[in-house]
Amino acid sequence: MLNIIYLFFLILLLIFVSPIIDHLMIDFDENKDPYTIIIEIIVQLFIIGFLLYILFVSHKMKFMKTKLNINEYYKILIDLVFTIVFIGTQKNLVNKLNHITNIHPIRNIFINL
Repeated sequence: MLNIIYLFFLILLLIFVSPIIDHLMIDFDENKDPYTIIIEIIVQLFIIGFLLYILFVSHKMKFMKTKLNINEYYKILIDLVFTIVFIGTQKNLVNKLNHITNIHPIRNIFINL
């Protein structure tokens, strides 16, 4: 029963925190300098990484080991899915990454082959 409550808590955390972080970041503007966009990407990834680190540390707490019967494989699976979904719901981040990928000069070399 506690496992279900814990997973429900993680899902609620994802639903509420992810859009907040996305809206706190600067909106995507393709007219900006590419270096400015790269700095924005790095800052957003740093904030997401810090929040995920806090989440991962909470998994290692003694309460999680004693009260919840989650073995190491489930912890890794929960962390992996949570990380992928958390980053995937960052619309501004995904748009910035797509833009930087599309304007990269090496991409033009491989597309013209």
